[in-house]
Amino acid sequence: MPERPDGAAAPSDPMHAYVALYPEVVRAGSLRNALQAVADRAGHGLAVELASSPGWRCVAARVEAGGRWARVLMALGERRFIVDCGTGGVRMACGTTPDLSAVAGALHFWLRAPRVRELVAQCRC
Repeated sequence: MPERPDGAAAPSDPMHAYVALYPEVVRAGSLRNALQAVADRAGHGLAVELASSPGWRCVAARVEAGGRWARVLMALGERRFIVDCGTGGVRMACGTTPDLSAVAGALHFWLRAPRVRELVAQCRC
């Protein structure tokens, strides 16, 4: 997905519906590109990948390390990043935030394999 320096997306572009809510993602060309840039700036050392399903390539991303995985989706209709974290085939944690930097931090934290106590301490439930 090429970057869009002007943040524009033609009406036929799959990202057009996201321009108003996710301008930084549209400028980056995909959620993967935007999330990788934020993670790199923060020094998290994440390797953000595209979603495996072609229909989700612009609006979803994933990370994986040490048997743990996390995926991120963009909500439509409101600015909200939806994060699912798991290990093996089991979802272990989930949450939402409008802040892409918080997403990058959560992914970094999850892949560090925190203990349950550490995970609960990070939650703002």
